[in-house]
Amino acid sequence: PRDCWRQAIDYLESLGGPPAIQAHNLALRAAAHDGVVAIGTRRNLSGLEVIGARARDGPLASPILTFSLPPPWTSHTFAAAMFARGIVVKQAGRSASANEGGPTMPMQACRLSFHVYTSKDDVANLLLAVDDVLANPASGGVDVP
Repeated sequence: PRDCWRQAIDYLESLGGPPAIQAHNLALRAAAHDGVVAIGTRRNLSGLEVIGARARDGPLASPILTFSLPPPWTSHTFAAAMFARGIVVKQAGRSASANEGGPTMPMQACRLSFHVYTSKDDVANLLLAVDDVLANPASGGVDVP
């Protein structure tokens, strides 16, 4: 068991250690943030808004990106449509959890998480899927029984 821990630590250190991993994760989040904003702007989607700042560093920096969903999407239908495209996202918003985020959190939202195993290509594919899903409400914009 100790050898496994050592190998894991050695692997993480080979990537540059925690500071490099955090920088990688935050850069992916920033790319996803910019991509989601661009999709909303290009498609003129009212209701698609990134929640939180784009901050790449600082004490509140996080590799988590949450965005509200435009009608007719619900957290459930959006997650199902993304899953059908091979991408797992977290259902978020007050519809997913009544106490999530407080009263300013939208009812319908999606949460994305980025980590050391996520690549730039993963983010590009994610954004293509988000764009495709939001452009095609018939592909899953109704609740599944």
